[in-house]
Amino acid sequence: ENYKTLNEKVSELDVKLYDIGKNGNYNTILTTNNVLNYLKKYNINIISIDENDNTSLDKAYADAARAIKNKEIQYIYYLKGDKFTTTQEKLINDNKLVKVEINDLFTITDEEKAQGKDYSISNTIFICNKNYIIL
Repeated sequence: ENYKTLNEKVSELDVKLYDIGKNGNYNTILTTNNVLNYLKKYNINIISIDENDNTSLDKAYADAARAIKNKEIQYIYYLKGDKFTTTQEKLINDNKLVKVEINDLFTITDEEKAQGKDYSISNTIFICNKNYIIL
């Protein structure tokens, strides 16, 4: 019974992510961390300006600049607790990007526990729905 419920919730999440990539008004996400790269399999264009990935950083900044110029990007997603580099801050400030903090789902804070939040599938779906609305 629990497996069936979990499987249904994961399938719903999968459909929502696919819908973002296929039908979203904007399906390009700018992020400061490679953790969102898995979304590429849903036809979501991920531009990651992760300073730890030196292999394609110049291309990522060029892609970001082009997408910003074309008004494809208004937001920059970053992981809760991540610090911006000087170059990332410059890109954000120069282009008036809106910072959107996302939870990495690796740890839960005492405040989140007190609010009844957890890393269940339903909370993960809630986070994705919130991002879906933003897109």
